[in-house]
Amino acid sequence: MEVARASQRFSQQFFEVVGKQCLKFIDLENAEIAFQMCKNVGMVYSIQSIKNETEKNILVGHIASILFKHEIA
Repeated sequence: MEVARASQRFSQQFFEVVGKQCLKFIDLENAEIAFQMCKNVGMVYSIQSIKNETEKNILVGHIASILFKHEIA
């Protein structure tokens, strides 16, 4: 049972890191999937709210804000 909990926690941390890396590369679809896998509903909603943005600079600003890189945003 202990191994199962450790494995699940590792899996959630893994998908959290994958999701953040996808955001850094502006890969919103895979970032959304990764955050769904780690059950981070807030990030999923944040990504869904910016998915249809067509202006790249605004999109990068939103992503920077999501990643708490406010000096870039």
